[in-house]
Amino acid sequence: MPRYLVEPALAAGRAIQLHCSEAPPLNTIYLAVRRGAPANPALTVVRERLTDAAAGWGEL
Repeated sequence: MPRYLVEPALAAGRAIQLHCSEAPPLNTIYLAVRRGAPANPALTVVRERLTDAAAGWGEL
């Protein structure tokens, strides 16, 4: 499981890490919009925030 999902249990000692893989699990996110649809300000904000946040996620 991705570490961010189990971090609280690990920190509390309710779970232990049994295996450490060399490559982290992929958690691909897709944001789809209809081609030719009018711009949606809310989706623009979501896209910008995801793009900004992804810059700090590191390499795969």
